Amino acid sequence: VCSSDLEELCEKHGWFLCHQFENEANWKFHEETTGPEIFEQVEGDLDIMIGACSTGGTLTGAGSYLKERIPDLRLVGVEPIGSTIFTTENSDVAYMNAGSGLDMPCKRVERALESGMIEETYSIPDEAAMTACVLLARTDAVLVGLSSGQGLCGVIKTLQVHPETKRILFMNCDQGRVYAPYVLKHQQQHFPKATPTDRSEEHTSELQSP
Repeated sequence: VCSSDLEELCEKHGWFLCHQFENEANWKFHEETTGPEIFEQVEGDLDIMIGACSTGGTLTGAGSYLKERIPDLRLVGVEPIGSTIFTTENSDVAYMNAGSGLDMPCKRVERALESGMIEETYSIPDEAAMTACVLLARTDAVLVGLSSGQGLCGVIKTLQVHPETKRILFMNCDQGRVYAPYVLKHQQQHFPKATPTDRSEEHTSELQSP
């Protein structure tokens, strides 16, 4: 359903359209709530924050608050390969996760990239994100979806580039319930008898920077 059709439906039925890609309340809410909560929990000491992008609300909102108080903080964004938030290089590639990927520009993210607020970006293969989901489930008993899997992949890639990093943050931003069948199938196909150590080593190998 295109945007104009949605607007017509909302007007007809009295619905409220959030407009999460344009609505300034999106990132401001994270600036007012998520950012202060993170700052308090890390006690003002954080090197890098990583986020699956999509609308950019969490990363730019919380990131804005944190960067004002931690000037050297580096913000890193991740998206699935095939999404066009950061690059159109692989726009013909199909990807599973519509939660963190987009097939259209997002002005909020574009501004953050142009201003240098988001300093680094990574495009993550679905396979690697699913391996990350398997790893989190089997080693930490945390069931997450592909957005969170991409975030963990971003952590690994960032640490490969910045091995001196001491404190790094990414958020489990989705539940694994929707993706559980795909993640389970991925485990059965690729890691039927692997130990957590085997999966961790395989995952790191998948994400080695060229």
